[in-house]
Amino acid sequence: MAMPRSVSLLMLVTVAAPWSVLFGAGGLWLVFSGPVVWPEARMMCLVGGITLCLLGQHVCCVLIADRVFPRGGRSVGWLVEIPSCLMLFAGCFWFCWVVFDALAATPAS
Repeated sequence: MAMPRSVSLLMLVTVAAPWSVLFGAGGLWLVFSGPVVWPEARMMCLVGGITLCLLGQHVCCVLIADRVFPRGGRSVGWLVEIPSCLMLFAGCFWFCWVVFDALAATPAS
């Protein structure tokens, strides 16, 4: 039994939209409130929050917009999806670098 496209699209949007909104809202919270809560990790909060916002945008673009508007221009979609994906990877690599650097640092005695 095949599911109609409208039902599967509704289910996908129902699952992906809150996921995207939570990533975006969490990123905005981390950018604006994170440095106040954790002043010693100000830069990590900023980069992590921007990365989370980009992740929410990417989830929305890939899982919702591409399927709701299937005949949308690929050139416009790629102008949004590719840079956000590259910046998302850059933010993740930067965050991993900071974490590994902190783990490798010798504690001050």
